[in-house]
Amino acid sequence: MRRCAINGLMLVVVLAAARILAQPAAKPVHYSKLLPFLPAKVAGFIAEEPQHSTVTVMGVKLTEVWRGYRQNNAGTTGEVTVKVADGAQNPFFMAAYADARQFAQEGLAGYQKGFTLDGCPAIEQYVAATKEGSLHVLVADRHLVEITVRGLDSASLQEWWKKIDVQKLAALR
Repeated sequence: MRRCAINGLMLVVVLAAARILAQPAAKPVHYSKLLPFLPAKVAGFIAEEPQHSTVTVMGVKLTEVWRGYRQNNAGTTGEVTVKVADGAQNPFFMAAYADARQFAQEGLAGYQKGFTLDGCPAIEQYVAATKEGSLHVLVADRHLVEITVRGLDSASLQEWWKKIDVQKLAALR
């Protein structure tokens, strides 16, 4: 009886995955539509030229833009990278963040945690000794925003998140 229940559950999972994968794939937006979501000027930082790429791997399309920022204050070495990607509702994006809110780990060295940020599933990690961290947020089951910091405190991750117009990004199709 137990084997039938497991096989039945596996069948449901396989059928659900097949249904998701059988849906016509949405196309990611052109990179030029993502560029405005990268902050152009940030006080105390020098912005590098934005970069972009459009990739197709095994039928999955992804468009991403990113920009680096360096502190321009004497004696400081902080660096930030902001990346915005359009996964076009890729089921792999969605699956990676489906249960993210249920994860948390904290210790003397730093932390990793999943949570909801402005209604979006998010994963944040930070290493105290090196002052390095990242924040990954899935917006509208489509756009992935990734913020990485080096040489800055953990609060800077969400400070940079606030520089992105999340409502406009969620509406972008």
